[in-house]
Amino acid sequence: MRLRNIGGLIVIDFIDMEYPADRQTVLAALGEALRQHKARAQTNGFSDLGLVELTRQRSRESLAQRLCEPCPTCGEKGYVKATATTAYEVLRRIRREARLNAPLQQVVVTLHPAVAAFLAQYEPAAIREIEHELGIEVILNQNTSCAASEYTVSAGAAVPGAI
Repeated sequence: MRLRNIGGLIVIDFIDMEYPADRQTVLAALGEALRQHKARAQTNGFSDLGLVELTRQRSRESLAQRLCEPCPTCGEKGYVKATATTAYEVLRRIRREARLNAPLQQVVVTLHPAVAAFLAQYEPAAIREIEHELGIEVILNQNTSCAASEYTVSAGAAVPGAI
């Protein structure tokens, strides 16, 4: 079992482990495995219900910190979706829209210029792959009036003669 970037209180349920010797073997193996990790961890032994409580130090930033950035509107007191997060969400949405409305000639995405710039700089190959794989054209319409995390994805023209 790997605990990647999981911190805090973790409860493990060892179902129907009756024998004290088996419980001690499990605790010893768990303790040995935890000693090999950089993050500090501590076990509290088995409870009466057969549960093992494990506390573990967080080793990296939280998921919210990784996917968001400080809000420029409120003086960085809150958080909004990061540009990269929105860009990858757009790529997933393009695929879904194209598959749901197939056959299409194009998918039109209206998005903030920062997200369009991110896609053009870091993910041009992903857009070309989507276009090739699904046989569509992806059109990115930049709109400065929408927020960086807002976008719309719509089906463009249908393939002539398709049912």
